Amino acid sequence: MARLERFGAKGKTGARSRVLVGAAALLATVGLAAQAGAQATVPVPGTSGDQLIYFYDARTDRVPFLTVANPAATPVVIEVAFYPANLSSRLGESVFTLPGGGNIVIDPTSSSVAGGAAAGNAGLAVVTPIASASDTQAVVPPQPLVGGYTLANLQLAAAFGENPYGRLAVGSNGNRAAAGAEVDGNAVKYQRFTPAVLMVPTYFNPQDLAPPAQDGNRVIVAAFNDSYGAEFNVTALSDGAAALFCDNEGFEAAVGSAVVNGVLVSSLQEIAGSATLNASGKLFLDVNAGNGNVLGIFAQSLGTFAAGQRMPSVASVPDCPQRTSPTPTPTGTPRPTDVGGSSATCSGGRVSLTVSVSFDNLGGSLNVAGVTPAVRYPGAVSIPGLGSDPTVTERVMNLTGVSGLFQVGDDDANSTVSVGLVSLSQSIPAGQFAKIQFDCTDGQTIQSSQFTCTPDVSDIDGGQVPATCALSVSAS
Repeated sequence: MARLERFGAKGKTGARSRVLVGAAALLATVGLAAQAGAQATVPVPGTSGDQLIYFYDARTDRVPFLTVANPAATPVVIEVAFYPANLSSRLGESVFTLPGGGNIVIDPTSSSVAGGAAAGNAGLAVVTPIASASDTQAVVPPQPLVGGYTLANLQLAAAFGENPYGRLAVGSNGNRAAAGAEVDGNAVKYQRFTPAVLMVPTYFNPQDLAPPAQDGNRVIVAAFNDSYGAEFNVTALSDGAAALFCDNEGFEAAVGSAVVNGVLVSSLQEIAGSATLNASGKLFLDVNAGNGNVLGIFAQSLGTFAAGQRMPSVASVPDCPQRTSPTPTPTGTPRPTDVGGSSATCSGGRVSLTVSVSFDNLGGSLNVAGVTPAVRYPGAVSIPGLGSDPTVTERVMNLTGVSGLFQVGDDDANSTVSVGLVSLSQSIPAGQFAKIQFDCTDGQTIQSSQFTCTPDVSDIDGGQVPATCALSVSAS
């Protein structure tokens, strides 16, 4: 059943269309019998299969490893074919025999694997059980194969792993073909991957991730056709997938596109085009497998921490509305503010400074998660210790009433004390923020105007919130 409508880029009027998916797309699942002569389809690859497909990346500063395991009691001969991203032709192949219950670890960059042809490339590796070491005819193994892969980035010292993308060999009734049967593209074919809409369930704020050039986030979409014969191959399939980004609150963040011709190795920012993504959210790709296959992978890395997974298929693209009251953007860098008018006489060797932070939280709709004022103090006062020594932290009191990560740091060299509060469970209110006790000389008059304050305020998505400081001094 063809789609009735595909959503497109947003016009100046803000008018948009959304894809409508028919019920037939929901019925294309594993185990549903197809009509005579039809080929079974699955929306998302399985984790085991009569054929396994891997994404590998052996480009500079990247290292891939593939594993294949045979859970059957009898041996299986497999052919591992490597393709570049454009799937124009094979780069090379290797044949391995897996004993019953055996497994193998494959390094695509090794000269012993396909002559090292995959080194320096990224693309697909297709593992196909074959009749024998001298006969490349695809056959159905005794049991579906299993395995895994790892993609490592040496620049980030980060890696993620996943199961391969598996599919069964099925007969004309849509059921798995018998072990040993030839997968000839007529009586027996491999299942096709036919998602309606591929989805990145959650991505973190791209501004907080490593740069896309270093694989801070990766959107990988593979589109290919099956080519049956005495040797199984894949060829490139082209698809222009419309893309919708929805932020963590369900509002539209960007509209873009992903143009796929074989294997697209892209990023959130590239697909979003000119739009700036500065919050966590979701991505929907309206793909069209046609008579071929489409699968998606998403990965993201924050420094050495990385995660990746296959993209699930969902029935349709939601109608994420545009914001009517956009989150405020900063009009400039946070400015230091000193508020004069208050003074106190040092008594008992102490004087206190109350720091207040003002910002607009949009009537409570803005979730402020981080507040860090940096207070520069005069030479007339001091704090014993430095950094986060106990003698420093005991001089600072949290006045917000919000519990969270409350940290203090004193920089003696620059006569600056920074006070930070991070709260992910409760929004931090504007108003009195902290009280700081300084040492001073008895009888000395201390003015609030002798201090300056630079506030740094951010919302829960990492967006900067314009803010000002107010300072007042009092005798301790």
